[in-house]
Amino acid sequence: MNNTDVIAFSEVVKQGSFSKAAEKLFITQSALSSKIKNLEEELDCKLFYRRKGVRYVELTKAGKDFLNLIDRWNKLWFEMSNIKSTVSDISFVVSALNSISTSLLPQVFLNFLEKNDKVFLKTEDLSSYASYDAIENRTVDFAIVVDQRYSLNVSCNPLFSEKMVIISGNNSSFSDKIDISELNPSKFIYCPWFLEFEQWCQVCFGKSFKPYIQIQIVHQIDFILTNKDCWCIVPNTVAQMLAKKSNIRVHETNFNIPKRKIFYLHSIENRYENHIITELINYLKQELIELEKNGVLECNF
Repeated sequence: MNNTDVIAFSEVVKQGSFSKAAEKLFITQSALSSKIKNLEEELDCKLFYRRKGVRYVELTKAGKDFLNLIDRWNKLWFEMSNIKSTVSDISFVVSALNSISTSLLPQVFLNFLEKNDKVFLKTEDLSSYASYDAIENRTVDFAIVVDQRYSLNVSCNPLFSEKMVIISGNNSSFSDKIDISELNPSKFIYCPWFLEFEQWCQVCFGKSFKPYIQIQIVHQIDFILTNKDCWCIVPNTVAQMLAKKSNIRVHETNFNIPKRKIFYLHSIENRYENHIITELINYLKQELIELEKNGVLECNF
């Protein structure tokens, strides 16, 4: 498949017409039509409806499906175009939840890369569900997730568990040890950390509870906590990281919150990268053992 044909298709969709797309690409409209025809012949389907007297373009179902693949195509084409620059390196892709990447992995990566300078390390922040598919498809080599799922091709291994704690701003009026009656859901900075936690929140605050805000990015928490009496429930690793950098309070509770359990994934069919996975796991476990000594988490390996 010719990349210029794919670019032509993308431009037609972006501009909404063949004539405008041709102008943007600095080619004639007939040349543009020829590129689209090449794509349609190669894919053996029509990508656009062609109606006389209609100026705007309309995608067929096949065209819409093809459009959804464009981002993946562009990423793959970019990597193939730059393969010469990384030919001497071993490319290794790690996916982890944002909270893990932020609080736990930076030091692990630094330790790993210090001894593995020939490894070209790339990171992703896929969801747990997407990580399983990525491992199966071999687009990701190693992943850290919160969900344990059975797969014939993916090895899922327990890594650690940690308590969930309540944090608030330094100017909050909360007690050091919080009772659940003190928690106002409308001031809740909510992050759906894992399924059991989501279910627990619905039981405690009602299925239709409305938090102050729902977030996915850890570094947004400490900023929003400056709003007086806002509060958040976070994994202990995140709480300890934020406590070092920000003016936040970490509270004890007189009620139980489900613990977060973390797993790591890799393909069962490890080939050349097997030694890389083993080494990365070793550095990861070293970091976790130190955190366990400090009472931050519990190792499960």
